[in-house]
Amino acid sequence: RSSYLRRIELLYNRFAKSMKSHYKFSNLPLSRKVSLYIAVHSTTALTCADVVKAVAPSISESALNHALLVATGLNFNQYLNRLRIAHAMSYFLYDSLPFDYISSISGFNMEITFFRRFKSLIGMTPQTYMKGRSATESITLYTAPDCLRCKIVKGFLAEHQIAYETVDFKADAQTFNTFYRANRKA
Repeated sequence: RSSYLRRIELLYNRFAKSMKSHYKFSNLPLSRKVSLYIAVHSTTALTCADVVKAVAPSISESALNHALLVATGLNFNQYLNRLRIAHAMSYFLYDSLPFDYISSISGFNMEITFFRRFKSLIGMTPQTYMKGRSATESITLYTAPDCLRCKIVKGFLAEHQIAYETVDFKADAQTFNTFYRANRKA
């Protein structure tokens, strides 16, 4: 039996090796290379010329911009700003972080640029977004009796003065099952 498993392992390794060469960075389409490079380096000072130099030195900036436009519907600056705003929005979960810090770690050189880009993309200022998020934010905690993890989470929420409601999923199985069916694919 062990020789049988060894053969399967060898076949798998051979297949994985062939697939690895298929998915090398150099084999990817230009637009995918560009989007990956931008995603990795979006929090640094980045220009279209930097991306051209790193990804495809043989093409022009306008060709790179066109490839990105065709693939995403966004030009270089629009794509970069959307990534940076998405990155910044992930830091909004931490209420104690100031906006100047969030803007700088998201790749914006100046806080005013961050505010302008945020408002143009999201339609409101970061402060308005934060107020609306906290006003509409509701946490439903599905708990079990004597659950240690549930107690830890409740303690954290109470310590940070975050409102929540609890549902005992054993006592109220119907509510939990409805929630689970609606969200299990997410």
